[in-house]
Amino acid sequence: TGRAKDNTQLDRVEVKLVSGSLSSTQIATLDKTTGNWTVKVSPSAVQVGQALTVTATAFDTTGNSSFATRGYQVISDTSAPVITVTSHKANETVLKTGFLLQGSVTDDTSVNGLTISVATSTGTVLVPTKAMTMTPAGDWAYALANGILTQDTNIVVTLTATDAFNKQGVVTLP
Repeated sequence: TGRAKDNTQLDRVEVKLVSGSLSSTQIATLDKTTGNWTVKVSPSAVQVGQALTVTATAFDTTGNSSFATRGYQVISDTSAPVITVTSHKANETVLKTGFLLQGSVTDDTSVNGLTISVATSTGTVLVPTKAMTMTPAGDWAYALANGILTQDTNIVVTLTATDAFNKQGVVTLP
């Protein structure tokens, strides 16, 4: 996507893609009023692990043109995020006065978000789905406060991580 402008009237935007040994040129969809343009890049137009050079050339109705070039690295999202809980194990006894749950999350691209929810084993929600904060290294912690848990109640903690391509990794601790 991009935006082109001209002192007369825009005619078209051509987008050249070069990735490894592949090269193609496409005519972008152009809104001539706003100058906004888009082009859909097919996976077959890029090579994973290679640089991608995108050159957008805008043409006006009198034949003048100008261009802008940007470079990108093509990556492949091969797996969902992996969530590791380091502080507790499944079916572990915890104090009803609260506890600190800790761990990390990793991904082959990047992690966009991590959520937590806590419910009883019968489905009563104790902590509705809540966004968590992670360090740049992917470390996280969540303190389950005093007053949420009751004696001899089984809980289920669900952690969900989402990566840049909306793949999700889920860990459930009963």
